[in-house]
Amino acid sequence: MAAVESFLSEMAEAGKLGATMGAAGSFKELGEMIGPILIGLLSQALGLPAGFVICGLLGLLSVFLIETPRTQVVGQTST
Repeated sequence: MAAVESFLSEMAEAGKLGATMGAAGSFKELGEMIGPILIGLLSQALGLPAGFVICGLLGLLSVFLIETPRTQVVGQTST
């Protein structure tokens, strides 16, 4: 989680670091509460292999949702 918090602190807009870190912590805790119950219910209904596949697909999807910061090279102007 330390790498995620470091990434979020770099991505936070100026003056919104506290709100960004607070929202991230809230979503993390929400996921820890709801995730096991939801995947357990899906695994019970669809079978254990389906539960693992769903978790894997959700993990891959989350990678594509990450935005990378755009840095500006010194001496260049943005268009």
